[in-house]
Amino acid sequence: MWITEIYKHNHRLQQLSPAVRALYWAPAMVLALVSSSVYFNWAMFALVNICLLEISRVGMSNLTRLYRIPVAFILIGCFVIVLEIPAQKAFITIAQLPIGLSTDGLQLASLLLSRSLALISILYFILLTNTISEIAELMRKCRIPALFIDLFVITFKFIENLRHTSFEMYRAQKCRLGYSGNGKRIPLFAGLMAAVFHQSMQNAKLLETAMQARCAGENYCFLQNERQFVPSQLIIPASFVSAATLLLLICCNYGW
Repeated sequence: MWITEIYKHNHRLQQLSPAVRALYWAPAMVLALVSSSVYFNWAMFALVNICLLEISRVGMSNLTRLYRIPVAFILIGCFVIVLEIPAQKAFITIAQLPIGLSTDGLQLASLLLSRSLALISILYFILLTNTISEIAELMRKCRIPALFIDLFVITFKFIENLRHTSFEMYRAQKCRLGYSGNGKRIPLFAGLMAAVFHQSMQNAKLLETAMQARCAGENYCFLQNERQFVPSQLIIPASFVSAATLLLLICCNYGW
């Protein structure tokens, strides 16, 4: 599942400028980074996903599919943290080596899992409510060097180009019954990877040439609709930040 496949341009924040949209996710990301409360991180994760379903107009099934790969990697890392070898209280012994669970590791793993999911949900909120050009424009307004903006845009375009090229070539091979025999799968897959890399490098060079022909450099310009700023647009993000900050203070005060 790719975000570009489920991104909807008619999301509920489309009339707001990228700077105003940043007020929805930037404070939440800062609070999730500084928080050491597992309860706050889980509350932030739930709240961001509820807002994401309502704002981005993405279905629950698509949003769940986005979490499959990140959750798999996080759970593997948490399992390594929790595991204790040798363990004082072992639940299994393999080759006279006691294996058990660490109490400190459980606390650290729970904090890692909750914080990682909270940050990933905020990242999905950014990507499902902003296009790459809008993110690059926001980076330019934040006075980020143009070189980093160029690398950001080109890297995204290259990954998207790599994905599109691989899917098209794999579909062409499959339509020609290239994967019908078991003995053909490995050579064809190896040839596919080589052809995809070669074609992607050629497309990347064409993309770079096109950007240079359009004078893409320090003066980055994007064609966007003019969005009017109204002070009332700050009410919802300000309320969200206030509620999240209050919840974090409560969790820290009671040691949650």
